[in-house]
Amino acid sequence: MKAEVFLTSVCRLKESKLNTILLTFDDGPDPVGTSQILDILREHHVKAIFFCIGSKIQLFPELTRKIAEEGHIVANHTFSHSNFTGFYSVEKIKEELANTENLILEHAKRSFKLFRPPFGVTNPNIAKAVKELGYTVIGWNVRSFDTVSKNKENILNRISRQLKAGDIILLHDTISITPSVLKEFILLARNKGFTFDIQIESLFTNTTK
Repeated sequence: MKAEVFLTSVCRLKESKLNTILLTFDDGPDPVGTSQILDILREHHVKAIFFCIGSKIQLFPELTRKIAEEGHIVANHTFSHSNFTGFYSVEKIKEELANTENLILEHAKRSFKLFRPPFGVTNPNIAKAVKELGYTVIGWNVRSFDTVSKNKENILNRISRQLKAGDIILLHDTISITPSVLKEFILLARNKGFTFDIQIESLFTNTTK
């Protein structure tokens, strides 16, 4: 993840149970994709982190509440997820984070102060804003490219072929193909001896209620 260039980010679970992996989803909440993914996670008893865009939380507050009520973490992915985030001032970035933080607290009722930069890219301004606001940056070490590839088997192979304990998987709950990939991935990973049986809240103690 490119965020490591300017600031420290968690890109693998360093102290996890044997063969545990973590699922993360970016760019929601989405009324179709997120709902389908929540159904699959519930069916298979898997918890995940959802990096949500503030403007979408505003549009779908009930779905945001559902994510949290089902035991997942709602985390910060900026308010606008703008292509111009890399050009924002420190104050503008702090505004983006604070607006989203307020929405997370309002609708999810709890914040873990976790942040993932849009596109995984950062710069000194983003790094300064993140530090001043006290966020933990969560990256990934396994990228699905589900926003690019239209082939389910290619995506599934990409995220499963070299799976290791502690991997953090990047997926998107806004992409139509992702739910079908997810369902097969969970089964495949478990068949390989990996587990999602993790107390996700215990991973991060920087919480606000």
